Order: sequence, then structure tokens, then C-alpha cells
Amino acid sequence: MFGLMKQNLCKNSLGIESHRFSYCGTCKSMGSLYGQKSRLFLNNDVSFLAAILNGFSKEIDHAQAYWEKSCWNLPEKSAIPIVFRYVSAINVFLASIKIKDNIIDSRDLKKLNWKTLGLLYGNAFRKSRIELISFGFPMKKVEDWIELNFQNEHKLNLSLLSYTHPTSQITKTVFEFGGNLINLPQSEIAKLKIIGKSLGEIVYCADAKYDLEQDMLNNNFNPLRMNGSINQKDIDENIQLNVNRLMESFSSLNISTIIKTRYLAMLEKLRSTDLKKDPKEKDEKKENSSSYWDECCICDECCDCCQCCFDS
Repeated sequence: MFGLMKQNLCKNSLGIESHRFSYCGTCKSMGSLYGQKSRLFLNNDVSFLAAILNGFSKEIDHAQAYWEKSCWNLPEKSAIPIVFRYVSAINVFLASIKIKDNIIDSRDLKKLNWKTLGLLYGNAFRKSRIELISFGFPMKKVEDWIELNFQNEHKLNLSLLSYTHPTSQITKTVFEFGGNLINLPQSEIAKLKIIGKSLGEIVYCADAKYDLEQDMLNNNFNPLRMNGSINQKDIDENIQLNVNRLMESFSSLNISTIIKTRYLAMLEKLRSTDLKKDPKEKDEKKENSSSYWDECCICDECCDCCQCCFDS
């Protein structure tokens, strides 16, 4: 799975059901709307947005498929609620941007492979764009930021904030529009804008930090290569600053403690770490576990802070 915002799961049944609903619900909705193969692009950051929006959503009569464990039991298209329609379209649309970026960065056989993948998923990418436009999503504005990002990758000696700006504006818009789509109060939308912008900064800087070696090997763009005045310390400080901003706004959202606990534990680890390990890397211990929850969580019932997860 892609994305930074992995969850820390408590083994409380409510926490597991909440995870299954938003994370698995996003995946199932993508499969129903854009075909089974689109589920390969499932993104943890989009699932994070789904969890937030579902935490606010007043829709309660959801299809049974969203609560069932079977990955193959998909909801009918007509039964997919607005939140899942939106995040599914966003997930597929962002995948199209990533593939386009990889085509530009790659060479020879790798470029051909990415082009082939773009053709294979072309119909799903077009459908997601049409769906977002039908919602009133500011596609022109986002595509202008995408173009600015491509242009910046050919410019030397920009500031770190200049490099991160297009990405942070895209994620800010994605979160802000989601809040408007379900008619949240402006006070909550203001928090979503901060969350989205901060997440974009974190993701961009984390990619720059952990992809540096591979980017140097492949002669690909990386702000740490393009500007000699940008160093690892600048990247780390930007990540820490935006993790703090994200946590502050996320903590104040008017959503359930269960949702907050799942993500604040992950953010706390990101804030407290020395950032030597890529937070997107798979944890082999967890991958080999048959459990939904983190082994660090020993509580039988979900508490407000789940301190055992924070302390691990």
C-alpha cells in the first residue's frame, strides 16, 4: 500500500470495525467504481481522509459489503456513499499523477513499463477525473499546481518551501474540498486545510529524504540534489514542524477518540523518531502477524489515550 498515514490499531472490536469501514471501504469502493485492478493503488493517506470524513458523515445506512471481511464482496455502485465516491476518485486520480511523474523521471525500459501501466489504467484515470469534476472539484487549479511541480523539478536553487508548495496545495485542496462536500462547518474545514497542507509538506520531504540514494543512482530530481543550500536538517525540521501542526489540528477535530487514537500514535512515533527509517517501509513483524492490531497494544478495551501504543 502507498502513503504515509498508516494506522496503529487497538485490538478493541470498535477500533477494528472502524478500520475495516474506512480503509477496506475505500478499497472496496475503488474496486466497484474503477475495477478490481484499481485497488492496487490504495493509498494510506487517502484512507486517512476517508476516516476523517466518515467520522463527520451523517450517513449511517451503509451497504453490508462495507462491514464484511471478504475482500471480494463489493458494494453496488448505487449504494456507495458520497465520502467513498469522493476518496475513491481522489485515490485513482492521484495514482494517475504519480504514474505521469514516473514516466517523466524514468528512462528506457522503465519508462516503457510506466507508459504501459498508464495505458492499462487509462479508462479508470479518465473516469476518476470526470467524477471529481462532477462534484465541482477545482480540477483546473490542481492541474496548474501539478504543472508547476513539474516545472520546479527543472529549476535549480529554489527554496525548500518553493519545491514543497505545489504538493502541499494539492493535498490542502483535497482535504478542504472533502469537508465542503459533506457540508462541514467552516471551523472544521479550516482544520482540514491545515491537516492537508501539513500532510503534503511531510510526504514531500519524507520522499526527498528517503528516496535520495535511489534518485542519485537514477539521476532523478530531488531537492537535496538540486539545491546545495537545502540539507537533511532542513528536511527534518520541516517534517517535525508540520507533524506538530497536523497533530494539533487533527486532535481538535470533532470526531471520535477511536479514530484519533489510530492515527495520533503513528504521528507521535514520526515526531519522536530520529527519522532514519522510512516511515512508509513495511514492518516485517506486523506483516507476519495475523492480527489487525499492533502487538504493542495490550489493552482489552480501547481507552482514550491507548498509552501503550504511544510508548512503544
